[in-house]
Amino acid sequence: MPTLPDIFLRVGGVEDASVDQALAAALPTADPRAQALIVQTILSRIAEEGRVALVQSFHTLPRDLQLSLARHGQALYPAMTRVTAGRQSRGQMNVANLVRAAGDPRLAGLLTDLLRHGDAAVQPVAAEGLLELATACREASLRAGTSPRTASRTESEIEPHGATGTPASASARANARAVDHQDILLLPASTIALQGAIDEALAIFHHHRQTAVLQALLLMSPRPMPLAMRIMSDRAHPAVTPVREMLAKADSAAARRAATALARLPGLAAGALAGILRAAATGRLPDVIAGGAHLLAAGPVSRALAHLPDPGRACPAAGDVAAYPPALAPLAAAWIAGLPLEPGQKIAALASYSRAAHPSARLAALRRLLALGHDREPAALDAVAAFCADPDTAIARIALRHLIRTRWQGLPRLLLGLVHAPDPGIRHLAASHLAPLGFQRFWDAWPKLDHARQLAAGRALIKLDASFPRLLGERLTHPERPSALRALSIIHTLNQGSLFEQPLVALSRSADEVVAASAVRAMGSAESEESLHAIEGALNHHDSRVRANAVEALEQRQSTRHIKKLLAMAETDDNRPRANAIHALMQMRTSDALGALSRMLDDPQAPHRVSALWLVDQLGLVQVARHVAEMSITDPDRNVKQLANTVIHHLIDAMRLATEPHPPAPAPPAPAAKAG
Repeated sequence: MPTLPDIFLRVGGVEDASVDQALAAALPTADPRAQALIVQTILSRIAEEGRVALVQSFHTLPRDLQLSLARHGQALYPAMTRVTAGRQSRGQMNVANLVRAAGDPRLAGLLTDLLRHGDAAVQPVAAEGLLELATACREASLRAGTSPRTASRTESEIEPHGATGTPASASARANARAVDHQDILLLPASTIALQGAIDEALAIFHHHRQTAVLQALLLMSPRPMPLAMRIMSDRAHPAVTPVREMLAKADSAAARRAATALARLPGLAAGALAGILRAAATGRLPDVIAGGAHLLAAGPVSRALAHLPDPGRACPAAGDVAAYPPALAPLAAAWIAGLPLEPGQKIAALASYSRAAHPSARLAALRRLLALGHDREPAALDAVAAFCADPDTAIARIALRHLIRTRWQGLPRLLLGLVHAPDPGIRHLAASHLAPLGFQRFWDAWPKLDHARQLAAGRALIKLDASFPRLLGERLTHPERPSALRALSIIHTLNQGSLFEQPLVALSRSADEVVAASAVRAMGSAESEESLHAIEGALNHHDSRVRANAVEALEQRQSTRHIKKLLAMAETDDNRPRANAIHALMQMRTSDALGALSRMLDDPQAPHRVSALWLVDQLGLVQVARHVAEMSITDPDRNVKQLANTVIHHLIDAMRLATEPHPPAPAPPAPAAKAG
């Protein structure tokens, strides 16, 4: 007599819809063991009728079987879509509960459909589901920020069934079982799907009036959600007033984190600013700093915060920062730098951080003071001097190098005191600037120096050696090619093109394409009309390197009269000048730039796609993330596919850093060579 598993095995091989209907009809009255076998059999079959019945019977299943079924959310997606469209309340409630049990943001669109088509009993459950998904996404991002995880698995590796519901291979199912749920939450498609669902749910807020959707919006802010931002910009929209009230009360961490980002919207600004001050008064300012400090460099956010009444109340003291988590301490300095304080108040607050316990907090405060010191603010430079005695020698060197570059008035006395410093690096730095290096030593060492040292040594030499322009000009006009190329490299790196315009114009017409390309690049820092004409003429040069460098030089000159030529180059030129032309158009914020980039990403020639991916990576263009993600899977060239995979990971990291607390960025690296 055949056993129950044998019976189901035989039934599973019969491809007939009546089998699925019979299995579904038996489900409510079957014992738990038989129910599990029925569910397993239906999921292994192609027909959709059985899966629809599974969704409709979800509420009758035991809890452990419900959770097991929820792990197949992607496979059940077509069935859940049919049940949602059926408008039957019990079935729609099952869809909402199944999506909540699955916890997969890629299913979030079903919850939005339920908010649109569901009845009064279903809508709150669907809204809570969106809030739960947003909460899980936020928590997963926070965990990933403190303990980085790999979120690079493709969706085919995570989902054990194909889009049509057909069973995947045994190895794919094994891969799916090995995947942590956090990996699904951090997939780019998951985040995009959830953001889109919340966008749409907000657009129909007048229909459902579920405040859980507004809470989900606050949790996802400031991720890129263009529809939500357009809606929140409309003062008459019914969602604006409740969101403004949530921000003003500041009684949830999500509202406090979102306050800075949403302050830029006129309809929400008053509530957001009131919430910031309320959070500061109740000791919850760290939430505000964590969610908004990294946004203060953006113009709209900075302008919104300029209306903050009594900004000193929102300024964290160095003593308070000692209690902050290490990852949050550096952001406190960025927050202070972005507050609309008087320069003296800002400098005094940042200077107090020289005694902060966290090295990262001291470094962040120092960097903000360096930015103020670039404007030759005497008080800022005096504050920087206190960091030269920092116990972390890297911080001390940064402070000392800045004072050397700016020729701070108290530098001689400081250098005399530091020639006997405990750290040998500090001693050497102080001694080397008390006795500056001569030009010849600088010339010989140039190829061995990194970009930062080239800048530091070159700028110091320009200030201290009046013969620097003459000696460099002699090497520039030397008949030997290596000498001219090194001189051109120095002129470009130090932005000294205005001192050597005539020789540069002559060299830009050299028959040696390498020399001509280097000369054109160096003219980016020149100022005369003659040099500008020479650069524009190089746009028609027969060598692609020369054309590419001409685009860079014109971009540095901020010239816009060559835009028609750039538009043509962005469509037809070789890969490197084409990428540079699109980059320049991006900087000009022309409407054609993004379209040209998309066409380059689809170019049939692999080198063009490589250069386009380089441009996406350099600019962090999250707008084309979906396009790049598709290339990482479907591009016919293996090298292009690998590069696209790398770029999409960089974009994911950029999106995560844009929304989560992160340490201050390191000093800018040397300019990377152009792709191609």
